This record gives sequence, structure tokens and C-alpha cells, in this order.
Amino acid sequence: MRVLVAIKEVSDPAVPVHVGNGEKNLNREGVAGVINPFDEMALEEAVRLREQGIAGEVVAVAFGPQSWEGSLRTALAMGADRAILIVSSLGCEPLEVAKGLSACARDEACHLLLLGRQGVDQDWGTTGPMTAGILGWPQATFVSKMTVTRGFVDVVREVDGGRHHLRLSLPAVISVDLGLNTPRYASLPNIMKARGQSIAMRRPPEPSAPSWDIVSHAPPPVRSSGRRVASVEELVEQLDRAGVLP
Repeated sequence: MRVLVAIKEVSDPAVPVHVGNGEKNLNREGVAGVINPFDEMALEEAVRLREQGIAGEVVAVAFGPQSWEGSLRTALAMGADRAILIVSSLGCEPLEVAKGLSACARDEACHLLLLGRQGVDQDWGTTGPMTAGILGWPQATFVSKMTVTRGFVDVVREVDGGRHHLRLSLPAVISVDLGLNTPRYASLPNIMKARGQSIAMRRPPEPSAPSWDIVSHAPPPVRSSGRRVASVEELVEQLDRAGVLP
């Protein structure tokens, strides 16, 4: 069984990104790019499937600019067997990424496509469902537990009302959530080895300009300080003056 893992590079969540008024691009100077944390969990799960003898090969694939090659080498150091970069210098909106991932899944004849539930930069969470729709494969989102058996994958989804148990026939698309696992650290020997591994470069199947354009970025408005009141009556009076009471 071949497992394809979608990788997205995001700015390091632990480092603040500077936002300037009216600027179209965020100031990422000094902010390193890292693998999206949810995608790290997807990669870890794929590597564990291979270690259990369930998966035969793990392929990491990214849809983005040439600079994302570093994150793919990190994926190789974490245990991926091969890496593919679908090179696109344009804005990577979810539909374009889904088209690229679905084409790659067909070309690689993969049996399972894993990815994070969402990117921590934009929080869209739509790439997985779009990819499943294009492929016509069953899908599960927000998966916190999964077990692969012959021809099927049993998953547990975290939903508002509790937990949702599903059985999907393979091939399938799964978006993973927190709690699935704890990603391993790449060891120094594996990091050195990954530097010498080749990364396959491909072009998007249907290159096109993005359908949206970022007009500007701006920091959130500064909140005004709160006020203390001496009694409930005064609170009601202040709320009434503010026009927030029915």
C-alpha cells in the first residue's frame, strides 16, 4: 500500500509575524518556514503504518514555491521514502492545491491520502474535502484515531456531540486532527541523509492565476479598557446607554 502525505509549509507558529497597515504581504523576515503541525501528524501516522508493515511506501508531496524544498527534506528526515514538489509560484488557493494533489494521487496510484485538517496560517480546512471530491474517494475529516485493515480504514472523528466512528473503503482521503499521535523529531543522521536525496519536481496539471487577490493586511483594532461599576443597577444603566439591551 502506498500512502501519500500532503505537506504545507507555514510560518513557525512560535514566532510572531509582523503585520503592517496596508501591506499586501506579511513581513516574515527572520521567521522560518516549518511543516504545518497537522501535516506533521499525518506524516507521522503514515510512517507508523509503514513500520507496522501495513504501508509499503510513504510519499510526501507539497504544492507550493521552490523554497518549500526545505520542508520536504524535513519530511524525508522524519521518515518519508520519497518527496514530490508541485512547483507553483502563484498563490496556492485550496482548489488549485486539490487539483494538484488529486493528479499526483492518480499518478502515484496511492491507496491512502493523508493531510492535516487545516493549515495554521489560513485555517481554511477545505483542501482535503475538495481533493476527495475531485478523486471521487470517500473521506473523513477531523480524525483523531485510525486503524487500517485489509481494504478498509476505521476512523474516529472528533465532532461537537462526541465521537463519530466511520469505516471507509480504500482508497480514501483522511484529514487528521489533534490527538492522533505525537510527531517524532528528525534525527541528525536522517537530516544529513535527507540533504542528499532527490526531490521530484512537477508542474501543476492546470496552471492558472488565483481567483482572489490580497488587498492589504492590518493589525486588529486596539481594545478599549474596561470600566468598573459600583452596582448592578449602574451596570444596567451603562448597558442601556450603550444600546446593547433589547
